[in-house]
Amino acid sequence: MLCVCFDLDGTLLLSNIIKREGFLRAARKYPEGERLMVEILLAPPGDRTAIFSRFGGLVGAGSTVPTLIEEYSRWCEQEMLCCPKRRGADVLLAALNRAGARCYINSATPTATLLRVVDARFPGIFLSVFGGSGLKVANLKIIAQHASVMPGDIVVLGDGVDDRDSAAHFGCRFIGVAGGSLENTGSAGLIENLALAWPDSFFKIS
Repeated sequence: MLCVCFDLDGTLLLSNIIKREGFLRAARKYPEGERLMVEILLAPPGDRTAIFSRFGGLVGAGSTVPTLIEEYSRWCEQEMLCCPKRRGADVLLAALNRAGARCYINSATPTATLLRVVDARFPGIFLSVFGGSGLKVANLKIIAQHASVMPGDIVVLGDGVDDRDSAAHFGCRFIGVAGGSLENTGSAGLIENLALAWPDSFFKIS
C-alpha cells in the first residue's frame, strides 16, 4: 500500500512568499523592524514563535509577541485560502486517489490553521492532517501506524530541508520540490510540476 505525505507550504500551495510577507508586514510597525526581520529570516531560529520572540527582543517589544503571532497567523491563513496551487497538484492528487494511495498532510503550520486551509483547498483528499512545529518525524510515525504501513512504504514530498531530513530519519522515500529551503542546499532534481515528475518506479500517472 502506497502512502504519500505532503508538505503544504511551497509544495501543494505556493504560499512560501505569503509567510515571508506576513513576517515583514508585522515587523513594519516598528522602527527598523523590516530590516531586523529580514536579517532574522536569513537564518530563522525556528518556527513563527521563535522568530517573533527574537524580533520582540530586538525591538524591545517582547510583550507584544503573542499579538504579533496572532495577527500574522490570521493574515497568512486568509492569503493561503486564495493563493495559487503548485502546478500539477490536483492532477497528482487525483491520480493518487485513483491508485488507492493513502494521502496525508505533514506540515509545520499550526494544526488549527492547517485543518481549515486543507479543508477549503483540498476537500476530501487527505485521510488526516498533521501540523505543528518541529514534529515532522513524530508525525510520520503516527501516519505509519494510522495507514498500517512500514516507513519504506511512505513517500514524502516537500520543499524543505525538514521534509528531507524527517524522511531520511524515519526511513521513507523522498521527492524534493523546488522553491523552498532545499534549493539553498544545492539539491538536484527538484520538482516544479507535480503531475509530470512523479517517478515511474512508484506508479504510472495516466
